[in-house]
Amino acid sequence: MKDIAVMKNVDKKSGEEYCFKQFYIAMTNRCNLQCIMCATTRHDHTKEGELSLEQWELIINNITRFKVDSIGFGGGEPLLRRDLAELIRIVSAKGIMVNIITNATLLNQSFLERLAGHKKKIVFLLSLDGLEKDNDGIRGRGVFKKVMEAASLLKKYDWTFYFTSVLMPENFFGYIDFLKFIIQKYPGVFMDIQPVIPHNEIYYRRNKFKLDKAQADALNDIIIFLGDSKNKLNLCRPLEVICQYKDYFIGSLRSANQCKMGTASFNINLRGNIWVCGKELDYPLYEYKLEDVLGSREYLTEMTRVKNCNSPCLAGLVI
Repeated sequence: MKDIAVMKNVDKKSGEEYCFKQFYIAMTNRCNLQCIMCATTRHDHTKEGELSLEQWELIINNITRFKVDSIGFGGGEPLLRRDLAELIRIVSAKGIMVNIITNATLLNQSFLERLAGHKKKIVFLLSLDGLEKDNDGIRGRGVFKKVMEAASLLKKYDWTFYFTSVLMPENFFGYIDFLKFIIQKYPGVFMDIQPVIPHNEIYYRRNKFKLDKAQADALNDIIIFLGDSKNKLNLCRPLEVICQYKDYFIGSLRSANQCKMGTASFNINLRGNIWVCGKELDYPLYEYKLEDVLGSREYLTEMTRVKNCNSPCLAGLVI
């Protein structure tokens, strides 16, 4: 273990003072799909070694010494990790909510049976970006049917699940029909609608959207549809935030920086390091105490960067 560079005169908080809204754990960069908007399987980096179950247990025990509202497991595709169920059981046994962010194509009854005793603390977030034609154009042939099968399985055995959807020009025109389908087939289900993020450091294309008039009109119609209370669609994100998606897509978003990335919300990558919006802090949490990392010179430098960030990003509005 290397020495950690800690800022002098920094008053470290005690465990009781720390309170975290969420940790998102990207356990793997492996995925069985190649979605057009995702960098996981499209960059030039070689696949990296993943941490062992024992190392992840150390990390879970490290961060859950403090108050944590929820822990999300993602990737890549988290269900490719055969030890995922064991880690979920460890977290949920501590009384912490677990979110499983999955493309749902690998979900099966055997996996659910392994988690049956922890059902009340688990939410599945199933990725779905449109009806069959649009979704499969984005995520791959046959994916829509597999997600429908997974949703039916979860519904049959009374598991809590949401749909998480990426809004992008590729699915603007069929999106209202998709929303009507969700409302009719899954009444009461929650939907997390997020915009695609081409400008973020984790993506390797930086082109601007350049929406044409038809695309801009279609996006506006989607926002109007979501604002109609008669639709009875439960949204994970506030409607006021979704209303800003139009400004976001045309590059005119001007919101005060409210980003909580690295303060209330943390990403932990497959090496067990905290990742702050494009910057990895090379202090794996299976070796270093969380409070020591949060008192380090590197962390405080990144927090200054985040505080002064002027990127047209929605992260500060939704965390």
